[in-house]
This record gives sequence, C-alpha cells and structure tokens, in this order.
Amino acid sequence: METVTITINKSCGYSGKLSAKTYLAAIVGTCKQYIFSREFVQTEAVDPAEMFAARRKGKGCWTEAAAVEAGLYEVQDGERVFKIVCKKNGKMQRFSCSEDRALKMALLMDQGCTFEDSRLQTAAPAAPAAPAAPATN
Repeated sequence: METVTITINKSCGYSGKLSAKTYLAAIVGTCKQYIFSREFVQTEAVDPAEMFAARRKGKGCWTEAAAVEAGLYEVQDGERVFKIVCKKNGKMQRFSCSEDRALKMALLMDQGCTFEDSRLQTAAPAAPAAPAAPATN
C-alpha cells in the first residue's frame, strides 16, 4: 500500500508552546470524552543522533516522522491540525481540513462508512465550470 510521510517536531526541556505534547493519531470515529476516537501512530526520529543529544542535554528539539496510509489524521504539533491522506490523480497526497469536516467524517465512520466514503460525502461541491469565452473574429 502506498504511504505519505507526516512529520512532527518534538522537544524536551522547554516551557510554553515547545513543552506541549506532540503526537500523530489516526481518527477512527468519535468519543464522548475526547471528541475523537484516536489510534496513536508510532513516530521515529528522523535523525536519532539529534534526538539523543537533546535528551542527553535535557534541552533541545528534533523531528520525528511516520509513513501513513490513506485516512484521517490529527497532528498535534504546537497546533492541532487535521490531515486527509488519500490518492488523488494517481498519487498519494495529504491535505489539511477543518476540525468541522474532521468531525463530520468521524461521525460518518461511526455509522459504518469507510474513510473514502466519509471523505467524499464531506467534500466541498465542485465549483461550476467557467463559461466558454465567445469566439471573436
């Protein structure tokens, strides 16, 4: 199966925004307590030496990544962002989507829809084609 790589930034030893938890999770439905039902995705350091140096010093930042298949994902990386990973024009791609659309998709998945069906049902309607310009002589 084809995949797309999603990255997140991790850090240790900082306060404020850099101290916030970061994660990558597949959204598989809804949850009464947390709004979304998530399956957390294991990420790996892009440069392990950078991660070990930051942890050894007790302060620093590094990048982690994971290869993911088609689906709806939440990326918590200083900000909460929702990503749709799907095949478009014959190639796996990732797109950002609003929390509202992610929730609509999760509710459809709760009702038994597949990810692809929920993506298509919540997609914005296609823009009408522009009228053809009249021919001039």
